[in-house]
Amino acid sequence: MGQKIIRYGALAVMLVLVLHIIRGNRAAKTEGDVTIEMNGQISRPEGAGDTSSMLLIVEYIAVAAIGGVLAVTWLIPMLGDRMSEAVLGSNDEVTQDDAAKATSKAALGDFEGAVEDFKQIAAQEPQNRLPIAEMSRIYAEKLHDPASARAVVEAALARGGWKPDDEAYFHFRLAALHAAAKEWAQARERLGVVETQFAGTPHAAAAHHKKRELDEQEFIASRPHGQPGHS
Repeated sequence: MGQKIIRYGALAVMLVLVLHIIRGNRAAKTEGDVTIEMNGQISRPEGAGDTSSMLLIVEYIAVAAIGGVLAVTWLIPMLGDRMSEAVLGSNDEVTQDDAAKATSKAALGDFEGAVEDFKQIAAQEPQNRLPIAEMSRIYAEKLHDPASARAVVEAALARGGWKPDDEAYFHFRLAALHAAAKEWAQARERLGVVETQFAGTPHAAAAHHKKRELDEQEFIASRPHGQPGHS
């Protein structure tokens, strides 16, 4: 990047100098061709002023074009990097690195290690639902420990202070965990909380729809094996 900037800058300086020299020579030639008429008026060659003005315009256009290239390739990306650093800060960068390490551990099968890493992230960022969701998922799907999966989410809800979207997400997550364990009453209870607490919002509508799905799941689960369902 640094070498490109140097090359662009050198080209810009050379181009401006060439245009400036051409315009200067043209102006000098024009001054040399000046004549004085019999009536005392100064006479210049026809079109001399127009040519000089055109060269000046070309010079400005060249400078603007090179400046635009430098801005796009260097200035704007640099400002974007600086703004990102100011917004994120060092703590967020560390947290992102920690999340990547925890995800890598889970991908390699070190589920207990991943849970411990996500616990540390949750302590560092108590308003971030990602580590809570990941711990619950790992407990339920990888460690086959639904009780711990629910406990993590319930503890987060009990702590409070969540944004409405995050709080609704946790209730839906608990409803799904209860449904997976065929705890239909508890699942409906969680969905009912969403309907009441978030009445008139898309969350409440989604909870109502989930209840209908829950009824279907419970009906299918209650049928004797091999018995056809209703249409």
